[in-house]
Amino acid sequence: MNEGRSSLIVAVDVVLFAVQDKQLYTLLVERGRPPFQGMWAFPGGMVEPEEPLSAAACRELREETGIQSVPYLAQLGAFGDPQRDPRGRVISVVYWGVIPTRCPVRGADDAASAQWWPVNALPELAFDHRTILECARRRLRREVQQDLRLLFHLLTPPFVLRELQEVFEVIIGRPTDKRNFRRFVLQQQWLEEVGIREPQGPGRPARQYRPRPEALLPSPGDRCV
Repeated sequence: MNEGRSSLIVAVDVVLFAVQDKQLYTLLVERGRPPFQGMWAFPGGMVEPEEPLSAAACRELREETGIQSVPYLAQLGAFGDPQRDPRGRVISVVYWGVIPTRCPVRGADDAASAQWWPVNALPELAFDHRTILECARRRLRREVQQDLRLLFHLLTPPFVLRELQEVFEVIIGRPTDKRNFRRFVLQQQWLEEVGIREPQGPGRPARQYRPRPEALLPSPGDRCV
């Protein structure tokens, strides 16, 4: 018999990453309502009846930050510690994604404000979102090492190979061999050359590239569009 048991609440949260100025950033919102009012957390909220999980994730991201489009979105997992939310038994299905730049954001709906934060200089996070962040960051690091095409969703073309390598190094947290990295990327025939970038100071011109459409890594789940 299940009489007397409290009902389960299903929520979604979204961990969004971007790389800029040689730093990894994530998007947080300042909570405008209890619990944890005034603290920072990932965009998210309750799933509506009959709403697919990925649609709920995109809706919450749009409502709380104004972001309309995420080119790569994947499910990270479910977080359901009984004590994670003082409102009751809330199970959060978390999505993680990447975006090519720190686009402008604005807090709305349940969010008092929204802001991109360097992942190495975050404020105290509400709920269990620090644990969620570490899980998402490990997943990002693992996925980009398994398939470099994920990098193409983190850059706005055209780009030079130096910029591609810099994004990779920011994510994995260590330098890589320049020659081997560039040789591997070019051998895959993922990119097409689209001109030359003249140096702003001393140095040689660099070839610019963009990914071929068929080389873009497909999103494992429904992307936000």
